Amino acid sequence: MDKPTPFRKAPVPTGKVQGAVGRDLSQEPVLAMASIQSDLLLGHAKKAEAHIFFEITNLNYFVQFLHSLPITSSAAVYRPVGESTAIATGEAPPNPRFAVGFTLTGLTTLGVADVDQLEQGEETAFSEGLAARAVQQLNDPDPGQWLVGGPDETLHGVLVVTGADPSDVTNALDQRFTGDTTNSGFRVLTTFTGQTRPGAFDGHEHFGFLDGVSQPGIRGCVDAQQTLPLTLNSDPDEPDQGLPGQDLLWPGEFIFGYAGQKPDAAKFPEEGEVQEPPLPWMKDGAFLVIRRLIQNVPEMHAGVRAEAGATVDPDKLEAHLVGRWPNGAPLLLSPNADDPALGTDESRNNDFEFETDREGTICPWAAHIRKVYPRDDVRANTSPTPDETDEAEAFTHTHRMLRRGIQFGPELTPQEIQDGQTHEERGLLFKCYVTSIEDQFEFVQRTWCNNENFGQPNAGVDPIIGQAPGGADRPFLGGGNPKPSFSFKPWVVMTGGGYFFAPSIDFLQSLNQYAA
Repeated sequence: MDKPTPFRKAPVPTGKVQGAVGRDLSQEPVLAMASIQSDLLLGHAKKAEAHIFFEITNLNYFVQFLHSLPITSSAAVYRPVGESTAIATGEAPPNPRFAVGFTLTGLTTLGVADVDQLEQGEETAFSEGLAARAVQQLNDPDPGQWLVGGPDETLHGVLVVTGADPSDVTNALDQRFTGDTTNSGFRVLTTFTGQTRPGAFDGHEHFGFLDGVSQPGIRGCVDAQQTLPLTLNSDPDEPDQGLPGQDLLWPGEFIFGYAGQKPDAAKFPEEGEVQEPPLPWMKDGAFLVIRRLIQNVPEMHAGVRAEAGATVDPDKLEAHLVGRWPNGAPLLLSPNADDPALGTDESRNNDFEFETDREGTICPWAAHIRKVYPRDDVRANTSPTPDETDEAEAFTHTHRMLRRGIQFGPELTPQEIQDGQTHEERGLLFKCYVTSIEDQFEFVQRTWCNNENFGQPNAGVDPIIGQAPGGADRPFLGGGNPKPSFSFKPWVVMTGGGYFFAPSIDFLQSLNQYAA
């Protein structure tokens, strides 16, 4: 199993599911499309991305620079399904696209009124910062060794640039962020750049698996008349799903100022309370988590081969670690072999629950996709009632995230494959948007991925992103009956990042009025 071998190019689907409206849109909120950053709400379609971490050195110059930067709105990017760009707006969507987020220290430096109240609020993760919580809360390595965001560094914010082609990002960096930025009022601390993988590997992360399959759908309308939903129903008879298996969630889980999920709901579609922003100017914004994660790919494949030995198929063991085959087919729908046509068919590849595999014999309890999104699993219960299943699923949806990451680094070299050892760094620039860092990002990492007793006792640690204290080996209970036990060294290493707040474009355009 010398990786990476070119995966068979998946068949091109005959067309995306166009969708319909199968729900009462008058009951859903109108989203502030012109004010919500598009990277937050829609994600930037991209082939390349740069994260520019900065320190503000001159407030007046920086505010002027920020006003000149075309932070991309959701309205500028959104296109109704089935409508061409020309029909929708008469002009092409912006490219490259820009987004911005600030640390608490950055917001303080901007002079934003009442920002000190965030330090006394419930969201202590943002006020304390990632570096202060990394070891104790997340089992991360020493932040003093990070490339950015460490405890001795003054990090004020991050600017994100994405492009339809790597040259779009390179040109934007050269024009705006390279060289002397004194007159722009900021100093670049470091820049992380990433791009999608080439050819047949496009859409796959560096371990080799199709990524980004199970994003949540978002309720809400994009027009004041409430006639056009952000997420369509592919089947009008399934009003609570976008694509098949894509549950529609209330937008307050991801954007301040809108109704969120109801944690104690009998069923997940129930509307919860409005996720009020901690301060009024935070409406239509969200917290942003960024983490640069090295993936030690040769070590992962070698570790799997070693644990598999002569009796276990290493390719199938890798699928068990992830919960999917490399081309995206979920084990629940294709337990014995990869199925590229299934894996890339968005009308089928996410349309499953775990009710048919409560014992974890097909998809192990600790498989990555089951840890980060347990769907209808009920904790420590393999024979739940339907009511218990519905309540557990409703609770699960209060911990979802909008993921916006991208790969970085080169493809494996023949020497690395031969040595079974990483010589050039590669991995994932992880990025997600939430309205609670503690109850969403940190909860998933700490309580689900790092916890060997979630979702069933002795299930093991998430073998992909899970971390044991001090970088210790991680137990994993495989699939089958009886279940084999394995132990894996960590293959993913955190090397920098931070907790940010991504404000609304209204806030950015009126920044002076928010200053004390």
